[in-house]
Amino acid sequence: TSTPIYAMTFDALDQGEHLAAVEQFKSLFALTDTEPDASPNRGYIDVRGIPTSQLAEHCDKLGEQATNIRVVSLGDEISLPSPSGANVDADFQQWLKSQGLTANAILRGKALPEQGPLYRIDETSKIEWPGIYYWSRRYQ
Repeated sequence: TSTPIYAMTFDALDQGEHLAAVEQFKSLFALTDTEPDASPNRGYIDVRGIPTSQLAEHCDKLGEQATNIRVVSLGDEISLPSPSGANVDADFQQWLKSQGLTANAILRGKALPEQGPLYRIDETSKIEWPGIYYWSRRYQ
């Protein structure tokens, strides 16, 4: 009996240095692509966003691609609420300090915003402030 184990990592933010780092990380753990058409009989799909009443129709539409799917996630994972409130930025900054992180480690050469690193998990911050975005996700 074999037990498939699936792991996911972050997507590359660019096609250069960050992409190379993601590929290196994947190679350290022998992670392969889980797209059904990229990995015969190793594919993985996540259908948590498909209403139960539409699952059969969704699966029918997969066609031949379905033969390469080994695992279907129905999304039974839970998530905790994101930090919020009037003190979220100050709390985030305090947490960063408790982790021993410096502005250089967080910002990777970018200038520190006047008010310090702010908790940000939006898509704009992912591009403009990747270090803050990364540590915000870790704090989350």
